[in-house]
Amino acid sequence: MGQLISKNKFKGGNSMSILIKRKRFFILSLLMALVLMVSIIPTVQAATTLADGTYEINVKVFKTGTTEDSLSKNSVTEKAKLIISEGNIQAQVAFKNTSLQDITVGGTLATVVSTEGEWTTYQFTISNENETVPVSVRVIAMGMVQVIDIAFQGSTANLIQEPVNETPIEEEPVNETPVEEEPVNETPVGEEPVNETPVEETTNTEGTEKVISPKTADDFNTLLPLSILISMIALYSVVKRLKIQQ
Repeated sequence: MGQLISKNKFKGGNSMSILIKRKRFFILSLLMALVLMVSIIPTVQAATTLADGTYEINVKVFKTGTTEDSLSKNSVTEKAKLIISEGNIQAQVAFKNTSLQDITVGGTLATVVSTEGEWTTYQFTISNENETVPVSVRVIAMGMVQVIDIAFQGSTANLIQEPVNETPIEEEPVNETPVEEEPVNETPVGEEPVNETPVEETTNTEGTEKVISPKTADDFNTLLPLSILISMIALYSVVKRLKIQQ
């Protein structure tokens, strides 16, 4: 009987210890999950908080995966530009072309924007103004390719140009109503009316001047009765002579 009780106590103690171990394992797993979540959260980079426009920003050049200055830091300008449009960010960074060439970001050659003397400006895309971007460069002096980290310092961003407003300006409608024109006076200014009465013409025939006077209505009315009277007198004389002869 005593052995039976002791066996039951032993079994009960084993099951209790197993339960305690399971609880400890669960708590330990939960703590590890929390630590993993906390370590992941800082690496998730938020989108830019800057408004659209062009900014000047400071950059630092580190050895890849560290915050230690790279030996190539003097071959990268300390000031860069960020061009932000609708949340998209284009970074423009100048590299000394006598030291570094073949600038590659994310496996793609960066776009050359301009070259001034020994400095060449490259453009590439970043996600936000605080991003640290691994950049592959070919070091001319060493004849090899190395990776450097370019860390953008978002707190130093300074707006230097606001976005250009591309909204077309509304034009005022043009008044196409024709303007009333004043009538043109076609009468020649300063000209006297033309007298259409025929002018007496003078012809010279063998030294004799003959004046041709135009006939008028007054002359016609005066000569007609006189010619009729003369004709009647002559006719009367002829009739009278005929009677006398008979």
